[in-house]
Amino acid sequence: MRLSTGYVMFKATGSDREDLPTRLEASALEKLADVKTLDDLKAATEISASIADAKKTTSEAKNFARQLRLEGLKSFSTILVPIVSLLTLLATVLIQSHQLDEARQENEDKQWRDLLTALKESVKDAGPDVTIAPRIKSFFGSARYAGQAKDISKRVLGQLTYEPGFRDLLETIFGSPNLVEISDTVDIARTLRLTQNGIEARCLNATSPDIVARDDIPTVKFFGLCGNAISDADFAKFVASEKNSDQIIQMRRSYLEVLKEQAVVRDRIVSVFRSNYLEGMPTKERIDVSRVQLQGGDLSGVDFSRFNMSETILNAVKLDGAILTPEKADPMVQIWSAAWWKAKKINQDLLKFSITYTYPYYGGPTTFYLPGDAPDKKFYVERIKALCSPMQDFCAEANLKFGQDK
Repeated sequence: MRLSTGYVMFKATGSDREDLPTRLEASALEKLADVKTLDDLKAATEISASIADAKKTTSEAKNFARQLRLEGLKSFSTILVPIVSLLTLLATVLIQSHQLDEARQENEDKQWRDLLTALKESVKDAGPDVTIAPRIKSFFGSARYAGQAKDISKRVLGQLTYEPGFRDLLETIFGSPNLVEISDTVDIARTLRLTQNGIEARCLNATSPDIVARDDIPTVKFFGLCGNAISDADFAKFVASEKNSDQIIQMRRSYLEVLKEQAVVRDRIVSVFRSNYLEGMPTKERIDVSRVQLQGGDLSGVDFSRFNMSETILNAVKLDGAILTPEKADPMVQIWSAAWWKAKKINQDLLKFSITYTYPYYGGPTTFYLPGDAPDKKFYVERIKALCSPMQDFCAEANLKFGQDK
């Protein structure tokens, strides 16, 4: 039959698929106009009806897809609204947090400027603001000022004349004594020595010449009335007649605090020496203690062969079995009020210097020595013979000075 054989079949793609029912309908109508029999008419009519149903189904599918998209948008908006609200809240919090950080930073900047001003205005060596140490400590956790605070604190420690604040700040910065921080501790010791020397000079200058000339006041010729060899009772009696009494009282108080601070630093340094530099221990790195003064402490058995001890002063220390051969000592290390002759080995230049200037009782019969170190002449002569290698004229017994025999 022509109808069944006359339809044109084609492959549709892209937008052609969407218009396929319409094109089929048009083709069917074209054939319908050319029907020859009743059966052809019936078949064409059925095809047209099927095409109409297909178009209806296609339309409904499109509408259903639109409905699905609409419902999806509704569902998404239900989720989106709280997300947008949360993002808005988060943005608000971030803005407020940033504003709070800026305000906090402005406050920290102001506190830092105030601290620097206080440091500049502090009266050096005469009782500076005792709040300086805790104020510096408060910046150790600062992202901006932590490094600067620690650098400044080392300088402040060398000039702070308040032992409790000094100890607290020192332990906060460095913790327990160790080989890593020893160079910083030595730097503080150097500054403390300069601080001590400065107070001694000013106190001596402030003490009246009549007092300085007296022979019955210990160390007054060197330190004025600030020396710790003067008892508190004697100091109160002597200072009462001084024109600069208030100034001297303040300087003595600062001086005694500095001596306490030196003892704290000394204990840390001695601890590191004894933990790392005793004779026989594995070789450690070189260490520079030049221009340091150590007052007291047990240095027995310490090997100083890798030390720079230029201008170092050891005062009233134990040196039993020590190796006193520093790698560098120019100007010479000085050992006062100590039995240096008990060392196991000693640099020959240092030996000559010590024999000449710090022989037993070089300061007279009242020269201070630690318990067990009081010189015995026979023992002293024997030790010099053992230390002098090779034997030199200055080591001969006839040339050795011993107290009043000099």
